[in-house]
Amino acid sequence: MAGNITIRAADHLYWLGRYLQRGETMIAESLNAYDYVIDRNFAEGQELFAKLGLSFEYKNAKEFLHLATYGDHTSSISYNFEMARENAIICRDLIDDRGFGFLNQIHNTLQAAKDKDISSYLLEDMLNDTQTTLGIFFSEIYRPEAYHFIKFGQYIERVDLMVRIFDSLEMILLDIEKINMLGHKLSSDFKEVKLTFSDRDRVSILFNSLIKQIIAYES
Repeated sequence: MAGNITIRAADHLYWLGRYLQRGETMIAESLNAYDYVIDRNFAEGQELFAKLGLSFEYKNAKEFLHLATYGDHTSSISYNFEMARENAIICRDLIDDRGFGFLNQIHNTLQAAKDKDISSYLLEDMLNDTQTTLGIFFSEIYRPEAYHFIKFGQYIERVDLMVRIFDSLEMILLDIEKINMLGHKLSSDFKEVKLTFSDRDRVSILFNSLIKQIIAYES
């Protein structure tokens, strides 16, 4: 692994990127499903989470949105921002104050709304804040290597979610190019990845294993 970032810090930066991307995706997809649950397809929310290996029931659109946001599962919006914040705290000295501030604001907003009816408008504002946070962490001006790990995690998560939610390999081709570019920046030993099969489970396994080429995890 190149540079002076420790294995521990690199791992937390990588997972910060993954949890932020999953949080952003789940906000967007949950809001989209919510619109359908209201008056077009009541089962849309169940169909979305079934693609992620989850199953739950809801009585109305508001209950669906609450389960998507605060449900006891690893695809919930609140879980992903909680985990993103925990990883950000651990590598706090490597990330931008403004980016951390936006992430902390999202986390605090979610905690404050936990015992209330979650609003789609609140989630829309949160989506904008998440995109701003990712934009800040995409900057290479001050902390290029640290942000490369965040971006690497983000693109790995995008590939994983696009394959699982949309079952489309065409949608991930640009992300694969970016993953290869970042992989080479982070490790001289990185082996460029190419898709030679179409099974989505194999695709997910392949991309989820790429970080091991860069971070030498202790056994």
